[in-house]
Amino acid sequence: MSRPLESDSTEGRQFFDVLGSSLGLKIDDVVASVIEIKRGLSFRKLAEFQRTSLLPMESIARVIRLPRRTMVRRKKSRKLSREESERLVRLSLIFEKATNLFEGDKAATRIWLNAPCKGLGGIAPLVVAETELGARAVEDVIGQLEHGVFV
Repeated sequence: MSRPLESDSTEGRQFFDVLGSSLGLKIDDVVASVIEIKRGLSFRKLAEFQRTSLLPMESIARVIRLPRRTMVRRKKSRKLSREESERLVRLSLIFEKATNLFEGDKAATRIWLNAPCKGLGGIAPLVVAETELGARAVEDVIGQLEHGVFV
């Protein structure tokens, strides 16, 4: 689970000790997580991530490649596809790692994810994270920042 910390004026701080907790998953059980992703996550996981991250649903949908009409169908069927599920998990892990980098400050995380990043060629991390390779690059930048490397 995540551990809430002191609150700032707009929202509480939140660290993510267990990867996947912003979705209600426990990624530390990789086999169970892979099975769940292959079956397709429930639409509720997407809604839960949006409530936790406070990222606009339009931004999340763009990153996981979920057009508006498809989103309506997924909400009705209550299940995401395998590919959408995998992309949602990828986005949630980046959000969690970035939030931990910013000491649980989700507002600062959202700003960083949407701002041009020098270490990513001046492109916002959320845009770069739209592909698997880009997501790995965003994670590398987060790791560099955690170790004090200015990027």
